Amino acid sequence: MIVIVPDAGTFDTFEQSLTGNGLNAILERQAGAIEGVFAMPRFAFTARAPMVETLQALGMKQAFLGGVADLSGIDGGFSLYVQDVVHQATIAVDEKGTEASAATAVVVGRKGAALNSLTVDRPFLFVIRHDATGAILFQGRVVDPTK
Repeated sequence: MIVIVPDAGTFDTFEQSLTGNGLNAILERQAGAIEGVFAMPRFAFTARAPMVETLQALGMKQAFLGGVADLSGIDGGFSLYVQDVVHQATIAVDEKGTEASAATAVVVGRKGAALNSLTVDRPFLFVIRHDATGAILFQGRVVDPTK
């Protein structure tokens, strides 16, 4: 887990100006674990995101149309279509470590049917990435670390 703590009073500006390239630059400068004292709050939350509009905006339109969608690999015909797609992620961080999970549900219907000491006590961002590939697995923000 990489914790990004902007200077006090700059969280909103920092977050709004952060781009993919900027995040990559921060992650590239991260050279591994730094020994020292680190304190941050425990936190846990679940985020649920409806995906239908996003998928349609990306060009996946026919899958949501009964009689048009080609889900014939499931039932051999054209009577099935995607009714809903929801993505949910959960993350919990405490003194024992980090637990994170994500799942996407597709509902198918039938047609007609570098510090030595750091205390995180202000808003922060976090990124959890796969060590071997560098792929970002989870990314989030904690605006009020006291809750």
